[in-house]
Amino acid sequence: MKHNITINGIHPTIISYKYDINGTKTTAKYKVLEERRIAKLHIGKSIAIKTFNGSSIIKDLKPYNFPIWLFLLIPLSLLLIGLPFLIYAILKLKKELELYKFGNVS
Repeated sequence: MKHNITINGIHPTIISYKYDINGTKTTAKYKVLEERRIAKLHIGKSIAIKTFNGSSIIKDLKPYNFPIWLFLLIPLSLLLIGLPFLIYAILKLKKELELYKFGNVS
């Protein structure tokens, strides 16, 4: 388990396993958050896996991954807050430029 990461009070568990494809033994790791299903697993126990193009997953477990789109919410919120101020500043600057160019106050 990784104790420096907690999601809803659960630490992700890293399962390390070996499998054989066409006579080649491969070692893989899989991060999961499902504590109840992991409690049934023991060292040396056989598990069902799926493989595709050299990568593999454990058949009945959902993987742990952190949604990267969550980090996009911070700049998006700053953009939404700052956009009205930017538009106001551009309109104010446009009026000042017209004043300096043409001398017309509007």
